[in-house]
Amino acid sequence: MQQMNTFNASEGRRLIEMGLIGGIVIVYVSVIGMLQSFNARAVVDGWFTLGQLLLFAPPLIGGLLAARRGNGAIVVIYGALVGAVASVPLLIFLMLSQAVDLRGVFVNVNPNLLEILTLEQESVLTGGLMLAGLIALAGAGGALIGLIPPKARRGLLVGVVLTLVAAVMSELIRQIAGQFLDRDAMRVLLNRSVLMPAPATVIFIVTTALALAWSYRGDVIKQRYGDLPASQRRLVRGGGMT
Repeated sequence: MQQMNTFNASEGRRLIEMGLIGGIVIVYVSVIGMLQSFNARAVVDGWFTLGQLLLFAPPLIGGLLAARRGNGAIVVIYGALVGAVASVPLLIFLMLSQAVDLRGVFVNVNPNLLEILTLEQESVLTGGLMLAGLIALAGAGGALIGLIPPKARRGLLVGVVLTLVAAVMSELIRQIAGQFLDRDAMRVLLNRSVLMPAPATVIFIVTTALALAWSYRGDVIKQRYGDLPASQRRLVRGGGMT
């Protein structure tokens, strides 16, 4: 019983540490101006910005890591705890910004930043608590992802990452696609240089499906390739399939 209590206390400290690290990261990217700069860049039109991604990525990743420290539904509570703790440095920062003029030290702590961190609420406390709730939910969401079987989770994460990469590189996509597509087709694909929801969804579905297929059937494909005669393997390599 004493060993179990020691283990639980140790795990609790580790979860709190993970949350505090995530919260400090959020405050850091805020005071150096990165959050404001990235918030002006939409990732997927009408869905979310790069700043919002930066804001919720630390608790999401923390929740995903927290899922490794337990089994079953309890890890969702772990993830929510990580997210809740991550919001503490942010809430302290918001309250401090109201009590002290921080612009003399941190020039990027301005009304625009506070508007982002308080979800455009008039009350800093109300907005801060709302954001804290969303950060806790992000932590729980990361833990839920951690409950997905490893192969399926790997395929899902590959799809998410590749979709985000395509969205961030939308300017390059615009330059390349603009050489082959007319204006109407480009409007379906991009809003100026921002990826539209429909093509983002298609990219996610296709890349996730391919990643899942490789996760579940990759060993079989590699085995069958290895069983091929040397001449056929050279033919496959020549076709660009390996």
